[in-house]
Parts: sequence; C-alpha cells; structure tokens
Amino acid sequence: MPVCRTWIQAALDKFIMEVIKFGGSSLVDAAAMSQVADVLWARREVPKFVVLSAMGGVTDSLLKAGELAREGSPEWHDIVSDLRRRHLRSAEALLDEERADGVFMELEEGLMHIRSLCEGIELLREFSAHTRDALVSMGERMSVPIVHALFAARGFSTVRLHAIDIVTTDDHHGSAHVDRSLMASRLTSALAEAKDVDIVVMEGFVGRSIQGEVTTLGRGGSDLTASLVASMVGAKHMEKSTDVPGMLTADPRLVPSARIIE
Repeated sequence: MPVCRTWIQAALDKFIMEVIKFGGSSLVDAAAMSQVADVLWARREVPKFVVLSAMGGVTDSLLKAGELAREGSPEWHDIVSDLRRRHLRSAEALLDEERADGVFMELEEGLMHIRSLCEGIELLREFSAHTRDALVSMGERMSVPIVHALFAARGFSTVRLHAIDIVTTDDHHGSAHVDRSLMASRLTSALAEAKDVDIVVMEGFVGRSIQGEVTTLGRGGSDLTASLVASMVGAKHMEKSTDVPGMLTADPRLVPSARIIE
C-alpha cells in the first residue's frame, strides 16, 4: 500500500536529501571505510541519508558461526574471534583514542551478544529463524558505530538512527515485510530532531517486529531499506555504491571479460 505523503510532507519539506546505500564491498576494511568518507566529503553540499550494510563477508561469517554452533563444533569461537579482530582493527585504524574507546565498548557489547546467541544455539542444537535474524543483524549493528564515529572525526555533523527503532515489520523472520506507514511515522519523528546535519546514518537490512523481536528483510534488504527511506523523505535520488563501475553482464570476479551494460 502506498504511503500517504500528505501528513508527513510538512515535516520533511526542509530536507533536500540524497540517499546513498553502501554495501559490504564498500565497507570491507578501514581503507574502504575511509574512501566512503572521502566520497561523502566531496559531495557534502547536499545532506545525505546513508544506509549501511555489514562489513564485507560478515553476514556470511555470522551465518557460518550459527551453523557450526548448531552442529556442536567449537570452530564458531574462531569465527567470532576473527570478527572481533576485523572490527576492532578497523576502528583503531580510523579513530582517535577518545572516539575509539566508545566504539570499542559498543563493539564488545555486540560481540558478547553474538557469543551468547551462539552458546544458546550450541546448547539447544537449534538455529531457528528468530535466532538467525538476531545473529545476522549484528553485522550491520557493528559496522554503523565505526562509520558513524569516522564521519564525526572527519568533521561532518551527523546523527545516527537505529533501524530497530525505525523499520517496523511483521514477524516473518528472514524476509520480514515492512509496515510502511508506521516506518514513515517513526522516520519523520526521528528526522524532526535531525536539524541542519550533513549526514544521517542508519543500518540497512534490519528491523523490529511489532512484537519487539529483531527481524531482517532478506538478501538485498539494505537496498530495500534505502529505497523506502528515499521514498519517504522525498529524496532527490537514491544511489547504491558498490565496487564495480556499473551494471555488468556477469560477475567480474568470475568472468574477467564481463562488460558494462550501457
């Protein structure tokens, strides 16, 4: 059902905003994150709503950790340790000590939650759709604090929104459907507090059901999040930033002769 714009437009008229989604390949490490900040700084004349995915490969790693835990394999501990190293290393490389300390604390809390979920999976030998969503959502929820702090360090005025407070869904775990009217209402209220900022940052892919449980929107869910935001704020346009120069005839990592489709 289309979102009724008449009641939200007045609150959003002051925004002339571009929406940009950065996927995992744009956030794979500290160097890639730094390049994201460079791109946004060069285009800072127009406010941006930035939707972020997890760091490249993290979603798959979290799924693998859950599967190993369900099988009773202790190897899931190694995956979580590697995720810890990746995130902490990126934060340390990008941030001064004061900003890094706050991000480290949030990351450690997220990692503690990941370990708790995997321990529960291992104990019960069950990896339910509900638990799967709670686990894989942590990828986005750990990339955002790093990038948000990086933007602040680069001199942007920035506001961070939490997708679980904005993106309201049903309880269809793994491929939840968004309640667009309720999302629009919550987004409007949140943006009303975000006056005169350069960048608003939020996770893609992640939401929360009316029942209060974390949900995910399925593969490509960050694109959906960005598209919904763009529609709701009346954005000038919505972009997907990726590591290829356009739409290609095949995956260039597998087919070196892949060409751009004009």
